[in-house]
Amino acid sequence: MSQIAKNILRHKDIVSDITHHSNSTLCPGKNFPYLELLDALRNGEPFFDIGEDYPYINEAKTLKELGIIKGDSYGNLRPKEYITREEVILIAYRVIKAMNN
Repeated sequence: MSQIAKNILRHKDIVSDITHHSNSTLCPGKNFPYLELLDALRNGEPFFDIGEDYPYINEAKTLKELGIIKGDSYGNLRPKEYITREEVILIAYRVIKAMNN
């Protein structure tokens, strides 16, 4: 992730010094284009944590363009982490949906 993107936090990402919990509000919520801002900072890269040297960069770009993979809420693909059952089901659903269009 770029250094700039690491410094852009949503209100709900801030951990309180007093309670040690993150805030649950989405302030300013849907009115702030957080994902669009992160997309603009990526400079054409599909995710912050992979770049042109990633072996499957073309596949990642294509799958993101098709809406099959979306990454996490911070704009990362996390390719070295295990995929969850939920993520597998979502990907399968999106593939079937894309095939029917």
